Amino acid sequence: MALPEIITPTFTIVIPGIKKPVKYRPFLVKEEKLLILASESETLSERVSACSQVIENCTFGLYNDTNLTMYQLQYLFLKIKAKSVGTIQEFNLTCGECSSSMRYEMNIEDYKIYGEVETTKKEFKINDEVSIVIRYPTAEYQGKVDILNDTEIVINCIDHIVNGEEVIDPKDETPGNMIAFIENLPIKLMQDIGEFLTTIPVLGHEISFTCKTCSKDNYVSINGYEHFFG
Repeated sequence: MALPEIITPTFTIVIPGIKKPVKYRPFLVKEEKLLILASESETLSERVSACSQVIENCTFGLYNDTNLTMYQLQYLFLKIKAKSVGTIQEFNLTCGECSSSMRYEMNIEDYKIYGEVETTKKEFKINDEVSIVIRYPTAEYQGKVDILNDTEIVINCIDHIVNGEEVIDPKDETPGNMIAFIENLPIKLMQDIGEFLTTIPVLGHEISFTCKTCSKDNYVSINGYEHFFG
């Protein structure tokens, strides 16, 4: 006797910064196991990788951390999570004054994107002939910021390089050539690139609460990592 086929519902969403609709399904027991293992990891890159695998499964292979920015990955993950286990997430808040802990229920639909989502690339001119087009880093590389140096981060944010009539894809160059190219950039231009990368939108939530123990008013700004991937 054959086991019954379980039909999983599908939904459609438009990811901020991506114009076309995306079809997705809720995560299942097999994805929940990935997230449980990820929540026990101490490294951000492992948690992002697990979240990415869940998203890839649930979007039928369309999206993962190599083609989404961190805020897009988090946004899509929370939408999938809401359809999978509900919109209410419970966790503990700690008072900054007396360190008392209190339970907090948050609707994950209340998370907002802070920043400009339409601008994902910017051109930086080196001279009249040469310019670099920088894009926001993918979640894969943003999840490795603790193990990558500034040069490696910038290299992985280069969309293309313009040299007169020629358009150069950094993937066609050797790592050594790219490192040498970045190290020969003007300091001011490198600073401008760094400033652009600080404008990456973030998904977050702001919480104000009064401690029940000492009556201290507290303010907490959640910008992501520790509350998204569990």
